[in-house]
Amino acid sequence: MNYYGILTNDKELMEANLEQYSRSEKAGTFNLRLNYRTWDKRMYLFCCFTDEDTGEKIRLACRCNSKGNINWVMAEKID
Repeated sequence: MNYYGILTNDKELMEANLEQYSRSEKAGTFNLRLNYRTWDKRMYLFCCFTDEDTGEKIRLACRCNSKGNINWVMAEKID
């Protein structure tokens, strides 16, 4: 993994255990910590977060698709 948290090879993907991250089924405002970023084969950027309030592992797509992946509208860095 590089400095920016982007998973760049198969070994890193396996070590990150991305199966534990699921699509969010609800809309709303969340306090999330970015853990990983990775590109899929169709050039969608997926970001994997941990909800700071619940501990839930969430995967969000940066680009909406026909499969209904939830996209985010805005993000703010919290210091």
